This record gives sequence, structure tokens and C-alpha cells, in this order.
Amino acid sequence: MCLQMKSSKKLYLINCGDYVDLRSGNSSREVVINCLDELFQDKKLNISPTLIVLDVKKCLRSLDLSGNVEFFSVPELLLEVGKKDLAESVRLVQKHLYG
Repeated sequence: MCLQMKSSKKLYLINCGDYVDLRSGNSSREVVINCLDELFQDKKLNISPTLIVLDVKKCLRSLDLSGNVEFFSVPELLLEVGKKDLAESVRLVQKHLYG
């Protein structure tokens, strides 16, 4: 993927389970929801309880990862995309693993 950095959209690197994606959008939440929707369409369901997003444009400007990484709770995102049963299953796995 080759994107012009002058674009008004931000560039994000998304990692969840064994899935990594690079996409542009107006907000991290927007690209995360679109990414999850695509995962379900492609039936790539090897996801993890936490989704990690890196704002690539900010990271390149500041050369610093610390302020440019966000963590999302996958069960909360699954509820947002209408996957209530799967959200509860992932939440139970989280509870079992992390207490």
C-alpha cells in the first residue's frame, strides 16, 4: 500500500491476534471498526482480547511510539459491530486468563 502523506486522513497500523493491517482513516476507532468488519467478512477470526493501533503519521513525525499507540478492548468493539455472543465469549476468555 502506498499512500501520500499529505492526505488529511491519518495512517494507522492495526494488530489483533495474527492479523496486521495498515489503513487510513479519520480516527483510530473508525479504522478499527472497519478492520473488524472486514475480518468477519473474510472469516479471519483468530483475534486476541486486545487490539493495538499505532498512529503511523504521528509516530513518524515525533519518532516516538509512546504517545502514538492505543489499546482497544476487543469485546467492546465486538458489541459495537453487533457480535454480542462472540463478545461475551472473548470476555470469558479474558476473565479466565487475567482474573
